[in-house]
Amino acid sequence: MPRLLLPLLLCFMALTGTAQTTQRTQYCDLPVYFDFGADSLTANARARLQQLAADIMDLPGLDIRLTAHTDAVGGSAANLALSKRRAQAVSGFLAAAGIPDSTIQLVGKGEAAPVASNDTPQGRQQNRRVEVQVHSTVPMRALTGQITSQTNSTGVPAIVHLSTDNWRDSLKTDTTGQFTTLIPALEPVRLDAFAEGFFFDSKILPPDTAATDAEATLPLPPAEAGAKLPVKRLHFVGGQSALLRKSLPELDRLLRFMELNGGLEIIIHGHVNVPNAPPVSPSSDNFKLSEDRAKRIYEHLIEGGIDTARLSWKAHGNWEMLYPRAVSEGQQSANRRVEVEVR
Repeated sequence: MPRLLLPLLLCFMALTGTAQTTQRTQYCDLPVYFDFGADSLTANARARLQQLAADIMDLPGLDIRLTAHTDAVGGSAANLALSKRRAQAVSGFLAAAGIPDSTIQLVGKGEAAPVASNDTPQGRQQNRRVEVQVHSTVPMRALTGQITSQTNSTGVPAIVHLSTDNWRDSLKTDTTGQFTTLIPALEPVRLDAFAEGFFFDSKILPPDTAATDAEATLPLPPAEAGAKLPVKRLHFVGGQSALLRKSLPELDRLLRFMELNGGLEIIIHGHVNVPNAPPVSPSSDNFKLSEDRAKRIYEHLIEGGIDTARLSWKAHGNWEMLYPRAVSEGQQSANRRVEVEVR
């Protein structure tokens, strides 16, 4: 997610069950390598498996297949037995890390399925492995939705991103903004929409244990000259311009918005929360903080490849607080914000 340890092979296959639709996802195909003649895990293998166990612990419908191999040194019967011991070593480690035994299948192949030549040390090392294939079977439900204009409710063609902690999908709507797809039924699903000429926006679709079909409409505000949009879910370290890690997805959405709207020029406005007080001086630390926060977003977009000619920034201190007499944490949070304005 992102929690994915090694997103090497993400593929989605829709499977229809008797009562509901499910989706079987290959989460990863992780090779674990062994030393010559050994069936004990190396320190590196243990670290990788520990991280994998933490990542897959909460996946629904977990299904793990361990396929073990050896090089061609020694007899075939001995190598077959060695491969089975290697599979058991990986299985035992995962079980000790909290993965249920019932989800793990073991297959020993011995020397029968090499992935590299056994004539070189490097090839033999690649063959001394256990392939850890993790699948998850997720109950799904149908989602029918439309992306519209906030001003007149007409549909607009858009790109839609859908995601949970363990799953993601992307699609294009038709020319009227409508789309139909499948989403996980048992997790909250985040819907992000991007359309040319519009600001981006999001909504959370709550889970439904009954897997009832869902409907969603997401109106987007037009990105017209002079229009402003607060960039939500930006979280700064208290009193600093440094962004917390959980802000990165929102920054990625802002970057995607700028890429989709290639001719758009914006001003990034920085604000701080100093309620129940007169306007701070432009030479004050608080004003400098609003400046630094706006510049941080500006720098992130440049690092993402956006032309500097399309960007500028402006600091406001506490001069334009939404709640000048803020008392609640929600009001104070709304005051300390970054806004994007179309030039």
